[in-house]
Amino acid sequence: MRAPRRERDHRPALLGKDTRALSEPAQRTTLEVLAAHGIDTIIQAGGGYTPTPVISHAILAHNRGRVAGLADGIVITPSHNPPEDGGFKYNPPNGGPADTDITGKIQARANAILANGMRDVKRISYERALSAPTTHARDYARAYVDDLGKVVDLARIAEAGLTLGVDPMGGAGLAYWDVIAETYNLKIEVVNRYVDPAFGFMSVDHDGKIRMDCSSPYAMAGLIGLKDRFDIAFGNDPDYDRHGIVTRSAGLMNPNHYLAVAIQYLFGHRPGWGAGVAIGKTLVSSAMIDRVAARLSRRLREVPVGFKYFVDGLLDGTLGFGGEESAGASFLRQDGTVWSTDKDGFILDMLAAEILAVTGRDPGEHYADLEKEFGAAFYTRRDAPASPAQKKILATLSPDLVRAESMAGEKITAKLTHAPGNGAAIGGLKVVTRNGWFAARPSGTENVYKIYAESFSSANHLERVFEEAQAIVGAAFAARGGAVMEVTLGAGPSTSSGPSAAQPITLTASGGARAIVWPQGAQVASWIPAGGSERLFLSQHPSGGPGGLRGGVPVIFPQFGGFGPLPFHGFARGLVWDLVAAASHPDDGRPHGPGDGEAMAEFALRDNEATRTLWPHAFRATLSVHAGGPRLRVALGVTNAGAQPFSFTAALHLHPVADLVQTTLEGLTGLTYLDHQNGDVVRTESEPRVGFSGPVDRIYYAVPGAIVVREPERQLWIEATGFPDAVVWTPWNGAVKNLEPDGFRHFVCVEAAAVRTPITLPPGARWTGEQTLIA
Repeated sequence: MRAPRRERDHRPALLGKDTRALSEPAQRTTLEVLAAHGIDTIIQAGGGYTPTPVISHAILAHNRGRVAGLADGIVITPSHNPPEDGGFKYNPPNGGPADTDITGKIQARANAILANGMRDVKRISYERALSAPTTHARDYARAYVDDLGKVVDLARIAEAGLTLGVDPMGGAGLAYWDVIAETYNLKIEVVNRYVDPAFGFMSVDHDGKIRMDCSSPYAMAGLIGLKDRFDIAFGNDPDYDRHGIVTRSAGLMNPNHYLAVAIQYLFGHRPGWGAGVAIGKTLVSSAMIDRVAARLSRRLREVPVGFKYFVDGLLDGTLGFGGEESAGASFLRQDGTVWSTDKDGFILDMLAAEILAVTGRDPGEHYADLEKEFGAAFYTRRDAPASPAQKKILATLSPDLVRAESMAGEKITAKLTHAPGNGAAIGGLKVVTRNGWFAARPSGTENVYKIYAESFSSANHLERVFEEAQAIVGAAFAARGGAVMEVTLGAGPSTSSGPSAAQPITLTASGGARAIVWPQGAQVASWIPAGGSERLFLSQHPSGGPGGLRGGVPVIFPQFGGFGPLPFHGFARGLVWDLVAAASHPDDGRPHGPGDGEAMAEFALRDNEATRTLWPHAFRATLSVHAGGPRLRVALGVTNAGAQPFSFTAALHLHPVADLVQTTLEGLTGLTYLDHQNGDVVRTESEPRVGFSGPVDRIYYAVPGAIVVREPERQLWIEATGFPDAVVWTPWNGAVKNLEPDGFRHFVCVEAAAVRTPITLPPGARWTGEQTLIA
């Protein structure tokens, strides 16, 4: 962090931390190093936690009116990510997130220090650091709370007598709420006062992980359940730079919806803001904001993804509001001067209460009015596979490579690779029509690119936008020679009754991993990990069933087994899925890390006349297959593309190769299971290792971790997210037709499933479940 600082120039570093397990030791180490280098450092009095917006506010307060000795800050936090993560965030003297120039210098200096064996780093003991003359304690909370009434009208909230519910979600802002309530005479009830570095009290997110994402209905389930107890309620992520607003009218608000309401309200209730003050949004935020800005006759500044692009405008007061679709925003004080230049969850929480106090209607009701005026917005964000070469192409794309003139039935009105608000490169592509748009950006950590899409027409139109977005991006890849598709057609197992119109697809990853997938049923028929042998069973006899293949990984959707009126195991496994994307990493001879060098393919299936005669719902399903190194990851996604909610059960019907009589399963001890083989009796698993001496047909409920398929000479780890249950099945001798005489001895079915409680999707919602195999 010394890269942007001059040593011994008496510029204080304001040091904060959140509540994670890694944050406390990381702050201790940071203080030991800063003190050893003689850098003045200010920490929270009493060793308390310090939210990110409080550090931003404190930096600006310290620097106001100064030209020398300017403070900067360090916040130790990984934001809303899982508890095991750690993070280190630098805020320069402007108070906001560091820009790429500064982070680039820090990165270069850090790499040089590492290359030099850390010899440039001084360090003293924590006890000496605490007592060093350069270490100072301050009550950050008192200064922040005393100033809070200058940005939000807390007096109106008190006058209205609103009851406010707060779930700090175990974060750094917990101690602030009592101070706020006492200072401003507010009726605030903190519903959760737990601080647990493991965040064990949290509801798991959509993929089964603990993630303190206050925009997720899964993570916010506890507070949503209490919504009718309060006039309005809110939650925040651990470092308090994000917000989640829960209203009586709408429950947890979509972040895009709340941003639009906040902008509409602020620019109508802040007379201290000048007529030239603009509205800031990122290019992946909802176009509802564009419509609100146009009605307000305010200039809209649309910038690339990253709050750093709002810093200068908030600092000089030319930008009244800056917000991101990921539930992070900040805005000016009531007099039009800067409050913070980083995202501030506190003020977005309290603004929701101000809106209700002043207007008598909550933000959910205000958004309903916007939909009546401008139409409903359907919004999604998903991933699509891309090789590293393709990601580089996308990051430096030119608009003239987009040859399409229309998208989803509408004329394309803009093809953007630079943000219209500041001319900065967006590191991707945005395509706009009258009623829809998509933006595509490469991931910095995975071999995928992210697609954001929105439609003001319908959920079905949104699906068309998403599908055509992949086609447009794929054509751009091809135009630049980046269609690196190491995909072979017709190189897989076949059966006499198998699909004749769809050839099997072979994916080969660098390092030698290989997977074979049939478009009929999107069924994985073979998987060989790098340096290994075949790990999936496939019968040499056709099953005579819907897919023609027995074994591999069939997709079970929208019904598991006979638990409903549909065909056994649903209809998805009998239909031909469209191959929509495929890519793999070139074998360049260099070492590859986790997730690198993967071969990937994605298939899509949508409703048609035949499916609707069986199941009267509009849907879009995707199946992505990722093979690389010792891993095979298969992910099933389902989107409700209709106007009514629907429920379904699903599974990825895995058949790993095994010597059945020598195979045991671990990871099931103590779990409740339905014993379908023995009259649907509910039992509790008491065995530490489940073995096989006869037919088994069980559904294990609420599986908390990995299941291990263990044989004498090898093992297979099976991890699942999004699927709460696991099915264990073996037919034993003679129980299945069209199977080799001893075929039952060579596999055991262990599948990730959602069976006990059907998954219910409201219109426009999406669910994803994954199963990962590790050899």
